[in-house]
Amino acid sequence: MDKVIAKRMADELQGKVIGGWTIGEKLGEGKSALVMRAKRCGEEGAVKVFDRELVQKFGAEAQKQRGDRERSLVGRDHPNLIKILDAGYDDVENLFFVVMELFPGKNLADVLKDVPVGQEHALIAQVASAAQFLESLKLAHRDIKPENIGVSDDFQRAVLLDLGVLRPLDGYISITDHGDQKNFVGTLQYSPPEMLYRVEESTMDAWRAITFYQLGAVLYDLLTRRPLFADFIHPFARLVKAVDEEVVMNIPASSAAPDLRMLAQDCLVKDWETRLRLITWDRFQKPPAARGDLTAAKQRIEMRRRRAAVPPKKRVELSEGEALRALANRIDGEMRDASQAASAPPVKIGRYYKGPVAFIRVGYKASSDHAVTWPFVIYVECEIADVASRVISVRGAAVIASVELPREPLPEWLTTVFEAVDDQDSLRAALDRFVLLAYDAASEACEMSQVTEAPLRLHPSQGAV
Repeated sequence: MDKVIAKRMADELQGKVIGGWTIGEKLGEGKSALVMRAKRCGEEGAVKVFDRELVQKFGAEAQKQRGDRERSLVGRDHPNLIKILDAGYDDVENLFFVVMELFPGKNLADVLKDVPVGQEHALIAQVASAAQFLESLKLAHRDIKPENIGVSDDFQRAVLLDLGVLRPLDGYISITDHGDQKNFVGTLQYSPPEMLYRVEESTMDAWRAITFYQLGAVLYDLLTRRPLFADFIHPFARLVKAVDEEVVMNIPASSAAPDLRMLAQDCLVKDWETRLRLITWDRFQKPPAARGDLTAAKQRIEMRRRRAAVPPKKRVELSEGEALRALANRIDGEMRDASQAASAPPVKIGRYYKGPVAFIRVGYKASSDHAVTWPFVIYVECEIADVASRVISVRGAAVIASVELPREPLPEWLTTVFEAVDDQDSLRAALDRFVLLAYDAASEACEMSQVTEAPLRLHPSQGAV
């Protein structure tokens, strides 16, 4: 959620009553919701209210199902899982909401470097216990990461937070998947390759393997005091490649117990079936052995032998449709990075598919601070011309108007942005150039008062045409 929208929404709601809860001050905001302090009959909580525009975009029924899923946890408490107090829809304010216990601690991501040495196992064991509890209810969290873990001020208690993308382990298609698009859900940096490509299986074992990977990623952060793949965050394509290919070995945490380093390393194995052969829930709860424990040393040697006996991970063989979704996912991230690098106005990105073609619509808001007085849109159309040879075709268009622009571009608007063998650096450079020049052309069109109701095509190299 945009910070400006969050502040406006917080100011609007403070002092009002939603679902019987009186709203207090703002506590924070996330991608899709605002969190505020709330009270009801002397009970205090944190109410999460969802952005009306996003609910409208993705469908009220889908949001209702998510709320119902969280409300199903009312009364099903675990000491290391955030307690759900209430959830529903407020007819007066036209808002979906979820009320959680007000956790007094801090976010693990914010205090990672302050965790006392030796407390790593206690914290990851508690988070794993909460995840195992969810599994017993046939639910997967899907987004376990330091930002979604609360820790008490004395670092004795960890609580798994944010249950907004829970997935039932009952074989049904997730409500966060839209038709056959299978959009990415979760946080890429803390998700395994099968989630990156959305080729995960809908079985309890497969989702347990995903949970193990995410727990291992959090343990890696705890042991090293820095985020997993921190050196690969930007540009987005480097992170995608790291998740798919970068093998986590020799974790740089010499003071940590060998058992914990090995646990993190085994959790981060790329192949999910191998993960399940190496990891069980018990390994998270078992205290690490002392360095001189000969029995534990023998067990570690055996575990290393078992890992070494596993064949190397096979690269994910993608169908043409899966390859297209992976390409569109990458271009989506590149467009976000390019927009940020160009200091462009706030963006809203949509993605959809038509047969062998993926469309990405990047909408830029009007912003006087960014010298753009009217919104403009960059359309990107991509397809894989030849899967075997990895030849891709990317076409784009930039258009501005004083009215809402169409979802899809007119064919005559599109020009070639990139057409060659897929090369991440070359594609990124082409998109960076396209975004920067389109933003420049949009700013010039506004300055020259060329914007009318009729869509005005912005030619990135020649200005408005």
